[in-house]
Amino acid sequence: MSDYLATVNAGVSVLLIIIVGYVCTWLKIVPAKDFGTLNLFTAKCCFFFMTFRSLAGKDKDVLDFRPLAISVLMSLTLYLIFAIIIFLPFNDSFGLYISIVFPTVYVNYFISGLPIFLALWDESETAVITVILIANDLMCSPIFLTLAKIHELRIQRQKRKTEQMEMKSIDDNIEGDSYSTTSSELESSSISQKQTTEKNNTSNFNNCKNNTTIHQNHTALSETHKNHDQNVNITESDSIEEESAEINIDKKKKKDKINNNDDDDDHYIKKLLLEILNRLIHNMFLVGIVFGMIYLAITSKTCTFLKELMNMLGDCVLPFALFNVGAFLSTQSLIACHWAEALVSLIGRLILGPFLAGIYCYALGFPGRLSQQCIILASMPTAATCFTMTDSAGIGSGVSSTMIMWSAVFMVPVTVFWMWILEVTKLFEE
Repeated sequence: MSDYLATVNAGVSVLLIIIVGYVCTWLKIVPAKDFGTLNLFTAKCCFFFMTFRSLAGKDKDVLDFRPLAISVLMSLTLYLIFAIIIFLPFNDSFGLYISIVFPTVYVNYFISGLPIFLALWDESETAVITVILIANDLMCSPIFLTLAKIHELRIQRQKRKTEQMEMKSIDDNIEGDSYSTTSSELESSSISQKQTTEKNNTSNFNNCKNNTTIHQNHTALSETHKNHDQNVNITESDSIEEESAEINIDKKKKKDKINNNDDDDDHYIKKLLLEILNRLIHNMFLVGIVFGMIYLAITSKTCTFLKELMNMLGDCVLPFALFNVGAFLSTQSLIACHWAEALVSLIGRLILGPFLAGIYCYALGFPGRLSQQCIILASMPTAATCFTMTDSAGIGSGVSSTMIMWSAVFMVPVTVFWMWILEVTKLFEE
């Protein structure tokens, strides 16, 4: 396996194609929308034949599911190890955990891994890549989507709790204002009556001769004050009623919003399952694997027409996909997240992942050649599809774009490093 020169040449070729796509988009030699069309064609037409041909026409003995077990165990262990982030004192520890762990477990086994694999082993063994790839779509993606939905639900419940507290505060303020208004009205009425009585007694005592006239004036004055008080009370009552009506409307809107959120919560599980199922059905990598297994179970022969079709469309995947990776990276920042997040995710993807794969291969007693293949594939960079999923979920897109770029940059030296480790330790000799 220690063909370092062939490995470096394959890795550099991958990086050069990515750089060409980057430069063409950055200099606007090729419009970004054209790369979008190319990406759609690659995903819908070519991905299927790339995985299909790795199984069709092969012997049934090539289908070994042991690499899938390594990929599943490695990914689950990474999910569990990085879960310690949840207990750290960050503002959104759970969201940070999701952002870091998914780019760490979502590996570019095929696009980046195939050239490296072919530089070290025979093409007849590429079924290993096909099998190990299944873990991405059947385990890593569903776990991420579930965690992202849980995070979204937690945020919505927190907002709902805040709104309920605000409504309770408004109700308390309304009751307090009503009580103070009633008390002040009663107090002012009592003082007014007392002053009027004292004034009338003094007037009657000093002006006995004009008693009739004073009585008439007093009656007229009382009626005037009474009409004025009624007008003031009516005005204040109308104002209070208008304010109460506005507050009730706001409260009703907030309650309706909370009820709607409760209805959405009831459908979260159904929506999540439908989303996962939809992604599985439209994943051409996975569809190609399924049809390849069916074809493999029926026959081990392929006609010339089908073989040429598989070769033509399957061979388009690597250059087109790598071109699109370069075009994508040209629209992103070199570091779109905090440097510590990128560093932790890089260590998990390029160092911890292959290390765990080696431990599980040794523990399960895998053959030396198969163990080497699993460890080298486990050191591959983050898949570009990771950004699409995180951006759609609204969490972790910055870490994903950073990981796609820098894990690809370090792919060659990391691969050579693990080749050297395997050669020095001689744990997995063929």
